[in-house]
Amino acid sequence: MTDFVTLRETNPDFDDLCEARDAILRAIEMHQLSEEALQEKLNEWDHKIKTKFVELNQ
Repeated sequence: MTDFVTLRETNPDFDDLCEARDAILRAIEMHQLSEEALQEKLNEWDHKIKTKFVELNQ
């Protein structure tokens, strides 16, 4: 076992800090997934807007 794992198992305060950090990381990951999905949708809308703009200006 590594010193890190041993410390987490034997020191509840250290483990709590690690758990809190892991929870923040999971929140960041979920935010990044949402942001990527929104960016993809925004790109689709931008393409539609550009297409419509060109169509209306002809």
